[in-house]
Amino acid sequence: MSRTLRAEILVIVVAAVVVAIGSWQWLGGPHALRTPGEAARAALVCGGALLLLWLLVDRFVRARVEGPVHTLTHGLEERVGRTADELATRARELDALTERLHAMQLEAVRSERFAALGQTMGTLAHELGTPLNSVLGYTQLLRQQEMDPERSAKLDVIESQVRRMIETIDRTLSRTREGVLEVEDVDVRRIVDEVLTLVSARAAKQHIDIAPEIAKELNDVRADPVALRQVLVNLVNNALDAEETRRIVIRIATPPSPVPTGNLEIEVSDDGAGIPRDEQPRIFEAFYTTKEPGRGTGLGLAIVDHLVRAHGGDISVESIPSRGTTFRVRLPCGFAS
Repeated sequence: MSRTLRAEILVIVVAAVVVAIGSWQWLGGPHALRTPGEAARAALVCGGALLLLWLLVDRFVRARVEGPVHTLTHGLEERVGRTADELATRARELDALTERLHAMQLEAVRSERFAALGQTMGTLAHELGTPLNSVLGYTQLLRQQEMDPERSAKLDVIESQVRRMIETIDRTLSRTREGVLEVEDVDVRRIVDEVLTLVSARAAKQHIDIAPEIAKELNDVRADPVALRQVLVNLVNNALDAEETRRIVIRIATPPSPVPTGNLEIEVSDDGAGIPRDEQPRIFEAFYTTKEPGRGTGLGLAIVDHLVRAHGGDISVESIPSRGTTFRVRLPCGFAS
């Protein structure tokens, strides 16, 4: 026991004895006080001793009891705080791991579906390639005959589109199997013009207006031209398939600087019936379609998603029932540059 503690206890004991003696005399002990003056002095001494005793006991309790309790409580609060922070950190790590596992599961499902897509594309390439090559052969035979310039120009269009279809089938097949892109500098405006040529006949037949809104300053980007054309064609065809569509808008923009930074922004919007909210999360899955039987294969948007991801980009959809749908694609302008 420390000297300070012994001294404090001794003072408290002395004060308690003084209070006890004074109280005893005041109450009529063997040396009871007889005169009023003695009684007053005794009361004063007893009261002072009592006050001193109360102060000493209060100080003792604060110093010897409340101090350690406060220290202990503060230490426990710090430990609880550190433990809570550690638990929060572990919870965040667990959430991150859960999201990562979910992403890996989705990627595994996507890979499995694209493996099936690759097999399907192989079958389609064979089934479509044979008649297309036959059409191409007959166009070349027709070229050997004399014809007026108008018919010759129409034959040029047929031959170029058939060659493009064969090229698209072959390159789409190779990408779905290997994920290989043939990247080069691409004139985006030319790609849009080609897409408009491909879909204009169908749009006219369905009485649907297609309005391109192309930025005035549109720089070349690094991309696979066939893949980029396929992305646009599939998105426009998807809009043409939408019920109640009367107008489609294609918006294209690139950063104002030719430096290969930023994103190529592509938007394809329609004013059709829209996509139900509960079906939107699945529209990029292979073989999933919201269209009526016979109107869709469920491959168009899956191929778009695959090609956009292969470019290091992303695609999103915004759809409001009865008001239309907008697909937004962002591709890095300097991809693989």
